[in-house]
Amino acid sequence: MFEKPGIQRAVPMAILGFIIGVALVQFIRSLQQMDPLWDPGVIFVVIPFFITGFFMWGMGAFDPRMSEHAHGPDDAHETAIVAVEGEEVHAVEEEPGPWAVLMGQMWRISFAIILVVVILFAFATAPTGLFLKQVNQAEGSVAAVEAQQSFLLPLGIDTVEASQLSVFLAFVIFTVLSVVLVAGAIAFVFAFFNKETKVVEGMETTTVTYQAAEPRGILGILQAIVNVLVGALRWVLRGIGNIARGLRRGLPYFFGYRN
Repeated sequence: MFEKPGIQRAVPMAILGFIIGVALVQFIRSLQQMDPLWDPGVIFVVIPFFITGFFMWGMGAFDPRMSEHAHGPDDAHETAIVAVEGEEVHAVEEEPGPWAVLMGQMWRISFAIILVVVILFAFATAPTGLFLKQVNQAEGSVAAVEAQQSFLLPLGIDTVEASQLSVFLAFVIFTVLSVVLVAGAIAFVFAFFNKETKVVEGMETTTVTYQAAEPRGILGILQAIVNVLVGALRWVLRGIGNIARGLRRGLPYFFGYRN
């Protein structure tokens, strides 16, 4: 069954559009060697188009499956533009695949995380919000958020200046994306093996007995020689074992050890 997108997917998509728009503007300004790279005026002119586009995409504005008829399944046959007859009337919709189920759940989780962050941020910035004053000097407070701080990118590529809140949000986004990739890989593996299991279970099982043909010619002679050598080796090893057991039992009595 097709699960319609909604506000749970639109809000994370809008934030994703904001991030992509900012990165694109920064990339274009870096190619043009503009100084400074960060210009709030240019960014706030371009960003609304990205936010609006991604929000509409998240709401399903570009999905043709959202343009379905308003009538229910009972009177769909009378109100349909094209009459559906035969086996297609009782056709069953395909179940969503594992990737569709995973992404649907991840959009819900992302929306829940954003909602919790917004609520906590609102309480934290309120005059009587949920905060604990530790020191009188703002520079000594561990709860203070540095607006401009230098950060070294991974692998020592470059050093950027950003606020601690921006870096924290980037870490949250990276965590969510990494969970999506790992969970998607695990879901794909399990779905693949489950599909193969269903295919095997649907096949009819038959028992067929095969009897190996006796080797002939040179191969038969070689096999006979090998069988004789193996039999002789077994006989020799069995004799050596019997002799060893006899010595282990008889030598103590021979040397006078009777216990």
